[in-house]
Amino acid sequence: MALGTTAIYWRRIAVLVFFTGTLLQLRAEPVGGTPVDVKSQEQSDSSNRTTYVVTGTVVDSVQGEGIRGSLVQLSGDSQDVTLTDAGGQFRFEGLASNVVIVTAKKPGFFTEQDMLRHVMLVAGQNRNQPAPAAKPVTGPVIIKLVAEAIIFGRVLGYRNEPIESLPVVVSIFGMFDGRKTSVQIANAVTDENGRFRISGLIPQNYYVAAGPGPAQVVRESGGAAKGYEGYPVVFYPAASDRDGAVPVSVGAGTRTEVDFSIAPQPFFRISGSVHGYGAGQQAYIQFAGTTTLAFAGLAPCDPATGAFTSNWIPGGSYILRVGVSGPSEFPMSASQYLTVDTNISDLRIQVQPAITIPINVRVETTRDSSSDGQDSVMVTLMPKGPQGGVESDALIGRLAARTGALWRVEAGAYLAKLATAAPWYVQSAMYGTQDILRDDLVIGLGGSRPVEIVVRDDGAVLNGTTTSDGHPSRSSVLIVPEQSPSQLRMIVTNQEGAFQVGGLAPGTYHVIAFDNADDLEYRNPAAITDYLMKAHTILLNASQTARVSLELVKRGN
Repeated sequence: MALGTTAIYWRRIAVLVFFTGTLLQLRAEPVGGTPVDVKSQEQSDSSNRTTYVVTGTVVDSVQGEGIRGSLVQLSGDSQDVTLTDAGGQFRFEGLASNVVIVTAKKPGFFTEQDMLRHVMLVAGQNRNQPAPAAKPVTGPVIIKLVAEAIIFGRVLGYRNEPIESLPVVVSIFGMFDGRKTSVQIANAVTDENGRFRISGLIPQNYYVAAGPGPAQVVRESGGAAKGYEGYPVVFYPAASDRDGAVPVSVGAGTRTEVDFSIAPQPFFRISGSVHGYGAGQQAYIQFAGTTTLAFAGLAPCDPATGAFTSNWIPGGSYILRVGVSGPSEFPMSASQYLTVDTNISDLRIQVQPAITIPINVRVETTRDSSSDGQDSVMVTLMPKGPQGGVESDALIGRLAARTGALWRVEAGAYLAKLATAAPWYVQSAMYGTQDILRDDLVIGLGGSRPVEIVVRDDGAVLNGTTTSDGHPSRSSVLIVPEQSPSQLRMIVTNQEGAFQVGGLAPGTYHVIAFDNADDLEYRNPAAITDYLMKAHTILLNASQTARVSLELVKRGN
């Protein structure tokens, strides 16, 4: 994972944003609030066999109107599928059982479960929830779908001329996995009239940016070229970087217009050479903006001399990364931060063997049934510091292999995040004398040593419920191990406030429920210190199953 933290975050959540059609467990809701007798949902056929009827309506969550042509599916003790009529109603007859799960979906709409998964997974939260279970349907059910939001608009130049083929990007800036970062959600390109349209958006706040555009030569009055200019990145409404951007709030089913007026600016070029790699190898460079979405793409170096010349790029702060492909005993790479406000030439970059960190795993089992295909461990290194860096991770798919490696790791400080599937947990993780379960992992330029990990299969299980003013309520639950706070977990409960987390190492935990943790930088110890004073503390033993009841802390929207 050598290039670009944004690409890594996008890879992790691309499948999540478009993850549709997931099961939605629904409660039976009597129409009009009138209780429905179970017997009214029963039928008898000619053989005196009792059969059941399941009916309901699929409605728009905002308008309350029925949604025609929705696909409704039954699973559980009875399976069937149908489409809703013009009023959004559906009916299943002759069912052998009414113990079912009812789901509905339609293009252009999201289920409530889609919304929950988006919140959980885009925010880097765990998905440990009780699996949906079939329940008796004793009356008509109401299924609410959330209509997609659309952002559209037009991009004009400073003379009000339409700008064609300009990229437009929709992103979320905020907290992801408890850290300040950003992730691209969707993109489009302007047409010949400068117009764009981006659909399939879940209702929330987005940041919209247009640019950069291709550079064009600027000529003197006599025709001689004096430089290049192009359209830079502009964040809505007219900011040069994300710090000055204003979020665009979209609601369910809304169409929000976002227009830009962009003036061309000088563009610059960077040239130089890369050294330190061998014959038969190919070096390439990549420029990515550190404060903008500017991205100049990949540029290959001359195979013989290592010389390179970048595309024309707008001024700003960039990280230049160098990679080397081809036969090599060790991967080669380099990185350098640049402030670009003029053309830069004769830049000399020396590549070094990229750091490879071996991973050794020792498995301690307490039961024969624990090796069920879930015995894996994920090691993720998250860069620390204001300028970040490249995130690196390694998945050891089966612990029977007991070895793995983190590749192309840059020197610097990292927070090591280690994850396993229940009932497994990481008992210890050492990098030399560094205890990376508790402290930052610091990697120098002078080689590396292996990470030594011990995993066990006697993890504890924590069940719980969360309430607001005494009533069950969905919430975000933060679970902080006292012995290794950096290995904390944030999960989202189901609609009834229930949650379950397995694979917890024995020890003391501080558990707290929030009504809203979207903007909580919970991986920053200073940001959660005050909240931990209100936490529930519990001691978990190996293989123990415990339960907690939490009254949520109200942070507001």
